[in-house]
Amino acid sequence: MRFLLNTCLILFILNFGLTHGQSEKKALEIFNRVVNSIGNNFNGIPKIEIVDSENNPAYFSPKNKTIYIENKVLNIFKDHENFDDILSYLIAHELAHHYLNHGWMRNIDFGYTSTIGNYMVDQNNSNQKKIDEIQADIFGGFYAKIAGYDALSFGKYCLESIYKEYNIPNEIRGYPSLNERIEIVNSNIEKTNELAEIFSIANIYLVIGEYESANNCYIEILNNNFTSREIYNNIGLISLLKSIEIINGDGKNFMFPVYIEQNTYAENKQSRNFVKEDIEKLIKISEEYFNKSIEKDPSYIPALTNQLVSEFILKVIDDKLDRVFYKKIQNSTNIDEERIQDLLILHKIYNDKKINEQDLASASEISKINFSIYKNKKNFGDKNEFKISKYEKIDDENYFWINSFDQKIYIANSRDNLSIKNYTGYTLLKGFKDKNIFNIYDPNYLEYINSNIDRITFKKIFKLNSFTYKLIENENLILKFNQDNLLVEAVLFNQ
Repeated sequence: MRFLLNTCLILFILNFGLTHGQSEKKALEIFNRVVNSIGNNFNGIPKIEIVDSENNPAYFSPKNKTIYIENKVLNIFKDHENFDDILSYLIAHELAHHYLNHGWMRNIDFGYTSTIGNYMVDQNNSNQKKIDEIQADIFGGFYAKIAGYDALSFGKYCLESIYKEYNIPNEIRGYPSLNERIEIVNSNIEKTNELAEIFSIANIYLVIGEYESANNCYIEILNNNFTSREIYNNIGLISLLKSIEIINGDGKNFMFPVYIEQNTYAENKQSRNFVKEDIEKLIKISEEYFNKSIEKDPSYIPALTNQLVSEFILKVIDDKLDRVFYKKIQNSTNIDEERIQDLLILHKIYNDKKINEQDLASASEISKINFSIYKNKKNFGDKNEFKISKYEKIDDENYFWINSFDQKIYIANSRDNLSIKNYTGYTLLKGFKDKNIFNIYDPNYLEYINSNIDRITFKKIFKLNSFTYKLIENENLILKFNQDNLLVEAVLFNQ
């Protein structure tokens, strides 16, 4: 399988008729996206090299931590319309073996050839190899899903194609047979999809402020041994956001540029009716998880940003938003400039300092909204009041009675299950505390929203993993955008 990973990498490129240099660049783009979804850099990220040999389709060398891919193997998949999914399957599985430290590949250069049996001389470990392949498929499939790929659905096709084109024997001494590999892939599709579904649902819960439900889902994923930087960061966010909500008041509420960029509010010149110790306890919990996230990846900007926001909150409650801390924010070169500027502007707002157009020009949309709140403007700019029309396909059945669901997901640490019902154009999630969440992907409805996007006022903006979520003012509706800023989903929820 490990060779597979590397194999497809290059393939992807040829599929689009790119030059050699372009194909290599495109392959690295897919590779980096999957690596980024895993986010565990403690073991180092393997390198990728494209080679002209024609005896090993692809192979991973643990000794030099390099994945080698043959140009020859790319031609197997170059015309396939789902080349990116095939590629992600190969890459994610190979990376899983690397990050899971599977010992049986520790001291060998491992590849598939017609004489692959020469590499597999230890019969006593054949059972462990099968276990490792199962783990690699679940681990790799989950993180490929997070990266946006449907990896395992193409595992069978990928395996059969490689074995056929390279004349690899179906039975290999000391290693799972081709049939066993296919069985492993097929048996893990449901589990992997379920874990990815839980992760997606947890993110929605986090966005809409259902923190207990979000925590239940994230813990379920951790219990399945997926200890990624994203999950630790998101669990830390739960306590951070609770601490921000405590200092909310009836006055002006400002957004904090935390990642998810969960822009929850804090009151300007807030009252002291909150319990300071409660906030300090929450911040302590959040920092514990942010530290775990940073241990996975010391350069992970979301967790580094959230750490700085946590310190900002402590400065707010201690009345210590002074010039020294302002300088510290300015010198925080390990996070992106936009969020630095957001915090600097928030620092000025809390200290009632002048904010000019140049300040706002280098900040994100968060600061523009904060500035409008600070200046007592209802909206930022000249947007007209606009109310999005209801999605008409959702009827009362969704709220009161449903005879059967298409999927039920059991969360071990919760008393409730997650129930999913698929409809044409949208999906219903009936979750914890009977909260209904509708994921609307109907292209006609999304096109309608897109055509009015400039008229919409957003209350909060969230950046979470590969997506941006924007909560619409006065409506329980969130717009979900991908990395290319394309609207991919509208999420409707009930309070």
